[in-house]
Amino acid sequence: MLIRRLCVPLALAMLIGTSGCAGTDAGAPTTPAGSGVAEPSANAAQALRGVGPTKKPRIIAWLRRLGLGTPRGPQSDLTDAYDLLGQRKCAEVLPLTESMDPATGRLFAGAAQACLAAFEGRAELWPEAESAWEQAGGPDGVHCLNVPVYDLLDQLVEAHRADPAATFEVGEAGPAGEPPCPAITRLDPDHGLPGDEVTIIGDNLDRIHSVFLEFNGEIKDSALLEPNAGQDGLRPVPGGLRFTMPQVPETATAVCVKVQAEPSWATDAELFTLDRPAASSSPPDEPLSPSPEPDLSLSAAPSLSAVPPEPSPDPGDSPEPGGAGRSRIGSYLGACPA
Repeated sequence: MLIRRLCVPLALAMLIGTSGCAGTDAGAPTTPAGSGVAEPSANAAQALRGVGPTKKPRIIAWLRRLGLGTPRGPQSDLTDAYDLLGQRKCAEVLPLTESMDPATGRLFAGAAQACLAAFEGRAELWPEAESAWEQAGGPDGVHCLNVPVYDLLDQLVEAHRADPAATFEVGEAGPAGEPPCPAITRLDPDHGLPGDEVTIIGDNLDRIHSVFLEFNGEIKDSALLEPNAGQDGLRPVPGGLRFTMPQVPETATAVCVKVQAEPSWATDAELFTLDRPAASSSPPDEPLSPSPEPDLSLSAAPSLSAVPPEPSPDPGDSPEPGGAGRSRIGSYLGACPA
């Protein structure tokens, strides 16, 4: 009997001492009040499932593809490589870089290598992409098409250096995805006569190589204006570039004003309409012929086939500038006659 009386208090003391001395482990199971059931912590639950915390992918703002009407220009490999990058056909870019000048080829190759490393698991290409990024030295002083390519390379390399284990996802093109090539907002005025002063108002006009004036869509009837050529060339004015409309062929009714980022490569255009004197009216002493009486017979009624058809809807081959992921470069063709 004495042994039983001693055992009960001793067991209670041991139980109380154990519960009071136990420390609290941040990763240990927790017991909700009143439940009596231990639940694992968030970190412990992930460890039990064999997975770590989920990391969000890095969003990369892609570059805009050129407009559907973009001419290939003299440096066709440059425009082709740019458009392939826009389609994320990065492996097809690398062969084209061999015919580019060394600096441009290295930049395009670096962007393509970073693209393959980030999105196709080609991690061995990161060192070459980083080397191209280091040698590029920034976007200033390069061809206007190179600027979005540099921005793409910069995004990928910076994200990889910040987190070598980062994953990537393609996002919508941002402002940096639009090439800073010369673009026309409007002509002031947009109509007139030879000898009139015309001002080109637009964006990135400091990157203009020349302005090509095409009369009635005929390349053989044209004029070329260049900066720093005095009164016969392009003259900077506040907000734009000014030139004097030259003499035009007698048959010309309009002038297509094209801004060029390099020789023979127009990036935008606007139409200038030529004013002509109104046609002279009939002499006042010439009697006017009486108008014939209208024929109201059924045989004179117009047939259905004579009714002009409704205009067909736009198939969407020439999207609005910047629309559908396209650049405004090459989207100008509707402004000038074919």
